[in-house]
Amino acid sequence: MKVKLWIMAAAVAGVMGLSGVILTPTVGQRTLAQQSESSVANSSSIEGKLDSNSQTLKDGSYFNVHTFPRKAGEPLIIDLTSKDFGLFVTLYAKSTDKMPR
Repeated sequence: MKVKLWIMAAAVAGVMGLSGVILTPTVGQRTLAQQSESSVANSSSIEGKLDSNSQTLKDGSYFNVHTFPRKAGEPLIIDLTSKDFGLFVTLYAKSTDKMPR
């Protein structure tokens, strides 16, 4: 059984949002290494940044979505790092239901 997961990653600019959404810097401020929307299969890493080309939330915060196939029970390791921002990841199943912890 294959399950598709989405990673939503955003950066913190000192203030946390609600429901897994974290506010990000505005254009011209520091950016976080995250890739714009992409499909990832058999890849060990994703690199990129949040900027004016990223998707935005209603409050103007940037975010990016990454999709990749996974089989039920298959391990998944997510390691986000940034020396400039706090990071946040939310996993969703194909049905867009939030994954259990």
